[in-house]
Amino acid sequence: MVVRIGTAVVSPAIFFAARRPGPRAAALAGLVLLDIITLNRRRWRQAGGPPWANAAREGTRSAEATLAQRFAEGDIEEAEYRARLEVLRANRLEAGNG
Repeated sequence: MVVRIGTAVVSPAIFFAARRPGPRAAALAGLVLLDIITLNRRRWRQAGGPPWANAAREGTRSAEATLAQRFAEGDIEEAEYRARLEVLRANRLEAGNG
């Protein structure tokens, strides 16, 4: 018994030779992979999309916040603020993020 376990430790092929994975194992692995992909896609959709999809939306929002801050501090006039805000929102709608 000890010799057999020692041989199995040295040569795993001998230990697993009697139980090779067959077509059922491949089908099971495929189902597990399909489950992982499906669950990740569902989680992404519930969270608003994959992590890289939020970059464009947050970029526009932070640009609007920066513009609002500059207007509040008096760096730009109201006419310039409204013109730039209109451009930002138009670009967001054109990109499909609105």
